Amino acid sequence: MKEFKTIIDANGRAISGLMRSDHVDARVISAGGAAESHTVPTDAQYVVFSGNGDFYVNFDAVAVVPSTDVTDGTASLLKPTVRAIEGASYISLISPASGATVVTMEFYR
Repeated sequence: MKEFKTIIDANGRAISGLMRSDHVDARVISAGGAAESHTVPTDAQYVVFSGNGDFYVNFDAVAVVPSTDVTDGTASLLKPTVRAIEGASYISLISPASGATVVTMEFYR
């Protein structure tokens, strides 16, 4: 698995962008179905999410589509981008969309 690095330009400045990951997983999440669990690969410390629709994520807890206010700090994340996941053993995903949602996850160490 590749490292998560900042790219440095010729002038020594950090620029936006990621190295290509060599570990990319995809999940097809059924609409309105139960949350699905995805095992975090060994040595993974970061994940980059992308999806073709809305999806919610939780780490080491079951993801839930909120139907009321969640004010105790336990809400699932809507379409997160880059997250540090060191110590997480699984990622839970769920979709409220009508039709299947495809979520890709690029892992880095």
